[in-house]
Amino acid sequence: AEDSFAKESSPEGKKWTPLKPATIKSSYKRKAYTKKGKKTKGFERYEQKRKILQVSGMLKNTLQAQTSKSALKISSQTPYATVHQFGFKNIPKRPFLPVTQNALTQQAKKIIHKRYKEYMG
Repeated sequence: AEDSFAKESSPEGKKWTPLKPATIKSSYKRKAYTKKGKKTKGFERYEQKRKILQVSGMLKNTLQAQTSKSALKISSQTPYATVHQFGFKNIPKRPFLPVTQNALTQQAKKIIHKRYKEYMG
C-alpha cells in the first residue's frame, strides 16, 4: 500500500485517475483565483504538490493488518477506504491494496508465497 500512495498507482502499476480540478480547488483553504480570474501563486503550487488520496493522510495511516493461522485481514478506520479501492458511482477506483472484490491479485499471491518460503526456510 505504501508504494501505491507514493507512486499514485495500483499495486500492479496502473496510474490512478487524476483528480478533477474541482476536487483540488475544494481542498484548498485559501483564495484560489484573483479578481481577474487567474490562479494565485499559492494555488498553483498547491495544485502541483497535491497528492491523490492524501489530503490528511488518514487513509494511508489507518491501514492495519491482522494475521491468524489461516487468514490475513486488512482494514482501515476510514469509512471511504472501500469507495477508493473499488470505486463508486462517479468516484473512480484508485486501488491501493493488492485485492480484487473477493480475492488477492496474482501479484499479491506471488509476494505472499515468496515471503512464506523465505520465512519457512
